[in-house]
Amino acid sequence: FLLTGMRCRPSVAIIPKYSEEDTALSTQDVEGRATIIPVPKGTYINIHVPGLHNNRKLRSLRILQSY
Repeated sequence: FLLTGMRCRPSVAIIPKYSEEDTALSTQDVEGRATIIPVPKGTYINIHVPGLHNNRKLRSLRILQSY
């Protein structure tokens, strides 16, 4: 029960990060079309924790378990 509560209402809303190297993020729009977003080195990035925890597509990804 506690873990579900933390997932629904995490104590941290945003994790600020900087890109350490040039990279790209792949995502999809509402209609399911793939889009690549270039992220240059040094770009300021905010990771929205509630959005990650409430996205059913991302719950099983191992990368989210490393936070």
